[in-house]
Amino acid sequence: MEKELAALERNQTWELVPKPNGGKPIFCKWVYKIKRRTKGSIERHKACLVARGFSQQYGLDYDEAFSPVAKLTTVCVLLALAASKNWNLWQMDVKNAFLHGELDLEIYMNQPMGFLSLDHPKYVCKLRKALYELKQAPRAWYGKIAEFLTHSGYLMTSTDSSLFIKVEERKLAMVLVYVDDLIITGDCEEEVLQTKENLSVRFQMKELGHLKHFLGLEVDHCETRMFLHQQKYSRDLLKKFGMLNSKPISTQMEPHVKMCANEIGVMNRYLQNLKKSHLEAVRRILRYVKSTLGYGIMFKKGEDYRLVGYCDANYAGDHDTRRSTTGYLFMLGFGAVSWCSKRQPMVSLSMTEAEYWAAAMAAQ
Repeated sequence: MEKELAALERNQTWELVPKPNGGKPIFCKWVYKIKRRTKGSIERHKACLVARGFSQQYGLDYDEAFSPVAKLTTVCVLLALAASKNWNLWQMDVKNAFLHGELDLEIYMNQPMGFLSLDHPKYVCKLRKALYELKQAPRAWYGKIAEFLTHSGYLMTSTDSSLFIKVEERKLAMVLVYVDDLIITGDCEEEVLQTKENLSVRFQMKELGHLKHFLGLEVDHCETRMFLHQQKYSRDLLKKFGMLNSKPISTQMEPHVKMCANEIGVMNRYLQNLKKSHLEAVRRILRYVKSTLGYGIMFKKGEDYRLVGYCDANYAGDHDTRRSTTGYLFMLGFGAVSWCSKRQPMVSLSMTEAEYWAAAMAAQ
């Protein structure tokens, strides 16, 4: 807790001022987290001071709050490209990322519990910079990192606002931002290392080395391939529901069950009126997860990739609404980078119409 407060003071996150007349300061609280390594072992214990942002009022304490995050498709495409070109993938973490964001509205907060100022115990904190759990904190941080990368010569891509690309004298460098986690890669190692150094000078960064874990994905490297999987996540899921020692099964659902479609989506449709059959179907899905612990996405290194897409649809597959289901898959080389199984928004009158809907969704 002392380390967290010291970081806030170094960052000049707030200043103590008398409570304003008519002002209603928001409260804050301490949140305790356990930071774990890829294999699940404890790396460190962490205390974080957060604002109770749920008490903020729109139009008074904040305006815009949206902040973009990297799409899973973008992550997969970037990893596939790096594998194809044999680029190094570096990962960095921004320490106290949200504290770098600057606020454009006046926000007052009560002093942290247990750490009242001895000189001014009745003063409140006037926030100069963002704090975790403020409504506008993610947006403020994204604006700060985007501004820095833009000034460093990077351009934001039109398809994903979290991916920044720099092309200079046929040298390519790329930075993918997901909140406070960054992936840095490119065909010019000198430019990549320079970007890492510039980031470390501007922000407090933690060097995580070669990419091994990102967004719940585990990344295994060898000389000939890159393999993405979620073995730890799947094991934790099975352990949570007491299915770790269950008997594996090769199919997600029984073919004759009425709820035939994307199994996870099907289960979500019946949350309001659960029955024993739904519980058994969920258990079957978990048994299928048990049988696929070693499955993942493989990208071969050093090979030229070609983008290939597939799409299909059934006709009136949902027996309750008569809506059809779209499925599509896009692959770079041997690895999938984008996929979907989703009910169509309206009832198709023929198989042809359902197929057109699927093709349109895939093309988008």
